[in-house]
Amino acid sequence: MGFRLVRVARYYQKYAEELSKTKKYNDFGSYKEQLDCILSDCYHWSDFMSEALNELGLECHEIISNVQPLQQCWLKENSPTQKNHLNEQEIVLMQIRSLNPDILFLFDWSEKFGPEFVKTCRESCKNLKLVVGWCGEAHPTSTYFSQHDMVLSCAKDTVEYFVNHGLKSYQMHHAFSPKVLESIDATTNSTSKNGFGFIGSAIYGGNFHLSRAELFLKLSETFNFTIYGEISNITEDALDYGSPISQYLRKAYGVTGMLLAIIGLASLRNSLPAQKILKTYQKQKKYKPIFEALSHLAQPPVFGLEMYRKLSSFLVCLNAHGPSKFSSNMRMFEVTGIGTCLLTDSKPNLGELFEADHEVVTYSSEDECAEKIDYLSRYPEKALQIAEAGKRRVLKQHTFNNRASVFLEYLQKNIS
Repeated sequence: MGFRLVRVARYYQKYAEELSKTKKYNDFGSYKEQLDCILSDCYHWSDFMSEALNELGLECHEIISNVQPLQQCWLKENSPTQKNHLNEQEIVLMQIRSLNPDILFLFDWSEKFGPEFVKTCRESCKNLKLVVGWCGEAHPTSTYFSQHDMVLSCAKDTVEYFVNHGLKSYQMHHAFSPKVLESIDATTNSTSKNGFGFIGSAIYGGNFHLSRAELFLKLSETFNFTIYGEISNITEDALDYGSPISQYLRKAYGVTGMLLAIIGLASLRNSLPAQKILKTYQKQKKYKPIFEALSHLAQPPVFGLEMYRKLSSFLVCLNAHGPSKFSSNMRMFEVTGIGTCLLTDSKPNLGELFEADHEVVTYSSEDECAEKIDYLSRYPEKALQIAEAGKRRVLKQHTFNNRASVFLEYLQKNIS
């Protein structure tokens, strides 16, 4: 299958900003040298899938859309007369046009790369045959992918949502690259591994990280729990209930509610806008002290090889999904691949990926999570045994080479 594939990745904004300020990346003269240096940090998928697909006969290229110095370097080399006022989408579009791919893999679902961008790509690239999207447990509405040919997701319920809304969608799990092990000293012994921790975020918004935040706070009250990541802190200004409009509606709700009660229609109060605002405020008020406490406990987020070194230093690393019914996030494969014992929330499909209590450890409640942490802390040799078994499973079945075969099958099935 001798097609050319271009993957457009948009890095986590804090990491992209960190890269933009890091002198070692900007010291390289050429665009290729800068890109190779950034990819060598092994952040997220890096170029792992591209390398695996190259081995299967594709020609793959990586674009990182939001590392500004990198993109400006490309612009300088490829369009020296072009003014530097082009935005992120415009530069990426120029890069895609120059590569003229058969397959475009948009590994981001921000508004920057939505339906209109895809339409423009199709009009600009005469060879373009297939546009592939990606999202995880969190996802946009199906209309976002209306111009894509297919959507991949690691989360089974996300795939089901898209299929039910008329899209071609397939599940493909995240993976691990042995290249990471070659880049760091990831030893697994009782003297170098200690404590337990979490690397990731707890962001207030919807229901996505609320149970995660509650769990973390409870564990931190009992154990020496290390957190690296971004924790949102709900300020009073952010509370919906505190806005002038919300206060006005609250007063109106009180008066209207009394009138409805007088005329025998008290049940209608729950449908009033102010009632919804009240419920939102009460929810935010409950979580405000939780996120405040966590924000004081958390250390700055870590990415790439630095993240893997932190993961490798833990005896046990905690994993907590969002509201999805299924195990799907990348942290499962990063932790086990690096050789650290994974303690993850129990999901019905986890057995398809790992054997519970042999390759990973699971929990179904806050109390059980605390019990498992206490047990593994008292018996570190057990945590090390599980870590080794988990690592063997990942290196055998959950590498990017494994996933590339699945990806290629989906591409062959859908390319025109």
